[in-house]
Amino acid sequence: MLKRLCGTWLIAIVAFALMTGCASIPGPIPRIDATKRTYEAGFDKAWDAVNDVVAEKRLPIKTLEKESGLLATDVVSSGSRYVFYGRTDNGRQLSEWADKTRYFLNIRVRRLSDNQTQIDVLTHMEFMRYEYNAALNRSVAAGWDACESHGDIERELYDAIATRLGTR
Repeated sequence: MLKRLCGTWLIAIVAFALMTGCASIPGPIPRIDATKRTYEAGFDKAWDAVNDVVAEKRLPIKTLEKESGLLATDVVSSGSRYVFYGRTDNGRQLSEWADKTRYFLNIRVRRLSDNQTQIDVLTHMEFMRYEYNAALNRSVAAGWDACESHGDIERELYDAIATRLGTR
């Protein structure tokens, strides 16, 4: 009887362990890249399209270097709609209440041939981290932490550029 009872408990423990697996904290969010896009357009036409799209979206330009093909935006404040919820690069949990977010864009335009240009939109996304302050009995802003874009910003820009170039 004791053997049977121990065997039943052992089977239950093993089954529970197999069902739950190794519980561990998830790592950083995997990078979701909206990959580089190639357009059937010359460099000058593609460069103008990128500038037109950035102007239409009213993104503040920090750096504009046609020779190197770099357009960098200044900080853009956004709501949480562009944020990928989950863990940040440093392992902190990012939840839906992270409503103060901002991002920067680096857009690279590269000539592949006379009629082909490659455009790469790189997004750096951050959210405001809050920490509880016992003396004030409330949460206070503690700084910006990097988090991941879920790719909508990049896709919106690529699609708008394609429309502007007439390749869509």
